[in-house]
Amino acid sequence: MSHRLERPNILWITLEDTSPRMGCYGDPLARTPNIDRLANEGTLYRNAYAVAGVCAPSRSAVVTGMYPTLIGTRQFPKR
Repeated sequence: MSHRLERPNILWITLEDTSPRMGCYGDPLARTPNIDRLANEGTLYRNAYAVAGVCAPSRSAVVTGMYPTLIGTRQFPKR
């Protein structure tokens, strides 16, 4: 008899330049039925942290799993 490990079914949704203004986070005016249903059927994260205050370095960290300062994707102010 073969024993296979069952893999989890994971859907990762990444948004940029947004806020928790969605029904699943308690906003009474938001109309987000599909996101609300996904949140209800899966895992809803109430705390989130970012490695940078802007989207490009944060996105590079998610894609590579590395800190933006380590791989040179951090945005520095121009002098």
